Amino acid sequence: MIPFVIVSPDVMIEYWLMFTGSIIDQLATDIPPNGFTARNIDLMSLLLTSRGIHSATLSTLYAQVTIPHSRIFRKFLSHISSHPALGTIVRRLDFSHFNPTGAGMTARERAQTQNLIPETLLESLRLTTNLQEFLAQEHIDDELSPAVLKTLLCDLPKLKALDLCACSSTSFRDSFNSIISAQILPATLPIARLSLHECTILPSSVFDNLLPRLPRLTHLDVAHTRITDAALHSIPHTACLTHLNLSKCSLLSGASVVNFLTTHPAAKSLVYLNLAMDVKSAEMLSSDDITSLLPCLPTSLRSLNLKGSKMGKEHIELLLPITKHVEELGLGRHLDLRELTRLFVPDSNLPLAEQVAWIPHSLRYVDVSDLSIAQMDLGTLFGSSCPVLKTVAEPLDVLEVSAEVLKRLEKAPDVKRVGWCVKEAGRRGWLVRLPREGGIKDEGGRSWKWGATYWGMRKVPVARAEVGGIYGKFKFYTHSGRGVLILCRTLYVQEELNPRSYSQLGLCYIERSPAGFDDRDGGIDATEAAAPIATYIILPTSFCRGSCIIISFGESYGVSPPWFHFSPIPGLSFGVGHSRKRITHKGNSIAFRIDIRLEFEHWNSQA
Repeated sequence: MIPFVIVSPDVMIEYWLMFTGSIIDQLATDIPPNGFTARNIDLMSLLLTSRGIHSATLSTLYAQVTIPHSRIFRKFLSHISSHPALGTIVRRLDFSHFNPTGAGMTARERAQTQNLIPETLLESLRLTTNLQEFLAQEHIDDELSPAVLKTLLCDLPKLKALDLCACSSTSFRDSFNSIISAQILPATLPIARLSLHECTILPSSVFDNLLPRLPRLTHLDVAHTRITDAALHSIPHTACLTHLNLSKCSLLSGASVVNFLTTHPAAKSLVYLNLAMDVKSAEMLSSDDITSLLPCLPTSLRSLNLKGSKMGKEHIELLLPITKHVEELGLGRHLDLRELTRLFVPDSNLPLAEQVAWIPHSLRYVDVSDLSIAQMDLGTLFGSSCPVLKTVAEPLDVLEVSAEVLKRLEKAPDVKRVGWCVKEAGRRGWLVRLPREGGIKDEGGRSWKWGATYWGMRKVPVARAEVGGIYGKFKFYTHSGRGVLILCRTLYVQEELNPRSYSQLGLCYIERSPAGFDDRDGGIDATEAAAPIATYIILPTSFCRGSCIIISFGESYGVSPPWFHFSPIPGLSFGVGHSRKRITHKGNSIAFRIDIRLEFEHWNSQA
């Protein structure tokens, strides 16, 4: 006889809602199809089904709110203002997909609507009292006012994750400085996962004041920041770091970093560790530093990046034990292909008993982009005696190579012959193993990646979610060209233009739309191309190989300048990472001053 328990109708309804809610959660999507297409349509339909399902669906819709553009933010704020109970449901507020250009809105219209400004962002935070994750990025750094930062750091006791990726405006820096100087931070902060990735403008004092107040810290990304040795060592001993990114931190010394990683209690359970450096600008880890570090790394480690370090053949023996549990490994300089093979197969000079007892590696991704074309020796790589690209080196699936090696590989017919292919994204390039017919493909998903599937992650995730938006760019793509264009004088654009004024700024100018541009994906449409006084500024191709970005100015069609148009080159996309404009109108003339930060991306994946 099957036992059963009699429960009250209220309990049955509660269990039914929990079960229904878990099903509804599977219908939600993290990433907008694009900036403006409707998403979660199935969930919207469920709202009309019944009162019970309506309640369960609302919990799913409002638990994790993604803001792709300002109109969505306006609707969200309107809803939680009218129904404050909805604000208490919100656990994640995600601006990582935010597009500042608006949905078909002109610059003047966006400025007048004031959908997302510091005041409205502050209001939304005050209405979401149970917020646990706040994900921002450089497109909204001007909205992170002192009041907003104070609310995030002082007034949200349940906030566990804070991501301010690439926020680097002067107003953002001034806001943070005002919080630090006011000395209003509590003794301890609830934040466990903190990312200040590429916040290059923040002074060292910010890290000196924040890090000692994070006793529950598990994820820390301070890549390319001004963190100091003292700030790193100020992390409380009660912290338990699993993800740590110290790449491109030029103010850190190798000896101090090694000391922290080998002696600090917070560094005993690391799963992801990124110490990569750009050797052209700085070197963190010397040969002696690596010798001291490698034997002390925990067996919990799954991703280790030592790119840019002074690594030699003497370190191969120290790397071998690590390859038995690490899946991602970034190697330093001064190695060659012959030494690299020792990571994948036993040395033929070893005694037979040791070769038989040799434990296979667990590597799926190896970054050898520090190795030159001479060190890689493609002739040997594709030769019959080299095991690196053969099945004996499995589970190795991805080799990241330098731009120099990538150019050679793109022309090498042997790549496909040995069962591999070439992939690239921005300045990053990979050799990727082709799946065998009928074989089971490893999609790359791991719990420690927190939603990512590609190999070679360069940004620490602070929330479990599908990877997209600007976070996807910083995690897996390196910009083909990245720079800041500043028109450092006021120019007046009229029907009679002076090309010389543009050439003085390092730009070129035309009066008609360039050949090869169409009206797809932000191209120039027929109306603009036919405009009699259309004015275009072309960024030189040095910003990106064989490409350009166009900034068009013109008032004759009733649209406020500037507009941004992107070259429709296959496999290449552009984004305006940041734009600040001061535009005034004098009759038919336009006086403009613009500070534009540009991003260029190749959107080809590894697989």
